[in-house]
Amino acid sequence: MTLGPASEKNIRKAAAPETARPRVCVVGCGRSYRRDDQAGILIAADITRHVVERGITVLATEAPGTDLLAYCEGAELLVVIDAAEAGSDISPGTWMRMDYPADRHRLHARIRTNTHTLGVPEALELAENLGILPDKTWVYAVAGASFGYGPEPSRDVEEAVPRIAAAIHADIRDWIRSRPDGELAPAPPAP
Repeated sequence: MTLGPASEKNIRKAAAPETARPRVCVVGCGRSYRRDDQAGILIAADITRHVVERGITVLATEAPGTDLLAYCEGAELLVVIDAAEAGSDISPGTWMRMDYPADRHRLHARIRTNTHTLGVPEALELAENLGILPDKTWVYAVAGASFGYGPEPSRDVEEAVPRIAAAIHADIRDWIRSRPDGELAPAPPAP
């Protein structure tokens, strides 16, 4: 299966009117043509195939340092997906969810390989300092093995994309259901 290079052009923006609640912003981060680093963008693209709830916006960025600041303002839940270097505790194609800022130390330790000008940890800290970071922020670190130049992710990451996307969407649905007003409304049909 070839997913092809990730880019914002591959992402449908599933957005609801500003008044829709709950407001969830999912941001896939990465770099096209940087093999496993595009994991966040590929997962965001896959999530858009499953989103039927109003109030969930799915976006992709190659510049999380600046874009996360714009995307997170006004959100109740921010979900960030980014690639991380595989290690002894996490193998390629697996992932971990971190609650930010509680898991700030784990985030800094895990997301070290940064092909962005300003990375996810720094962007989240800046949003927190500016007072625009949502109370609920989850970071999904997706373990990758190959971050060199090339259009294809490693086999482990490529095969994990649909599983990770489904798990993230399930976590979001569970969060929505746990809210006092947690009814899911179907999204309007795509134009």
